[in-house]
Amino acid sequence: MQIKFLSCIIFLNSLLLATNAQAALYGPVSTAVERLKLADGEISIKPYVSPASRKCIEEAKLGRDTLCFPNSRMTLVRKDKSYDLTKIIAKWNEFYVFFVKIRKDKYLADLNNDKRDEIAILPMLSGGGAHVLTAYIYTIMDEGLKLFGEARFFWEFGDHVKFVCPQCWKYDLHKCDTCY
Repeated sequence: MQIKFLSCIIFLNSLLLATNAQAALYGPVSTAVERLKLADGEISIKPYVSPASRKCIEEAKLGRDTLCFPNSRMTLVRKDKSYDLTKIIAKWNEFYVFFVKIRKDKYLADLNNDKRDEIAILPMLSGGGAHVLTAYIYTIMDEGLKLFGEARFFWEFGDHVKFVCPQCWKYDLHKCDTCY
């Protein structure tokens, strides 16, 4: 019985390794990053270890069963001034938060031709996979960010965000003439 069980485990592990290798060969898992260069600065999301998180990490190092959740801080640096934007992503504490591409091969894009770039922020609110996640689009202002809207993002094999009609969920807003 044990030999059959071990054979099954070895087979499942080899199948899992083959699947992961195939995914690595045929497509990107994600375009998520934690730092974006701007023309006059940068915007970044960095992990933050709070005193409660430190205690949780120490408990885990001692071998105790404990759940440690991530926290992040977001900062905009422009013209040698730093702006703390953590309040924007604070609602996603205990989840990982990333920047994803807003257009093909671009993390920054002026979507409405107002000479201000937009970015896409993605809170990792699920376990990943092929699930459709909500990305939040923000306009980069002089001293912060302004909410622009939402888009959809596929964590696996998602090159960039997909904008959808909030009425009928068509992916191309220019072809959606029945709702607007």
